[in-house]
Amino acid sequence: MDMRRIVAVLAEDAERQIQDRVWKLEPSDRALALETQAGLRDAVGPPDVQEALPQIKRLEHLRETLAVLAISLARTHGPLA
Repeated sequence: MDMRRIVAVLAEDAERQIQDRVWKLEPSDRALALETQAGLRDAVGPPDVQEALPQIKRLEHLRETLAVLAISLARTHGPLA
């Protein structure tokens, strides 16, 4: 399974848990998710720009992306984790 499919499956599972009221999102959960999304968008950029970069720059972006995720995970608890 490729990374995009894994993310899609996880997003579907989260949506299902929210709709079934198994997971009740707090305002802080939403704020953290939006902050993480913005950080990832800044670190990665659009696919066409990413593909045009030299490999070393792409690796730098990957390192920044992992840092954004690590920071977000460190601040996460409960079902979001």
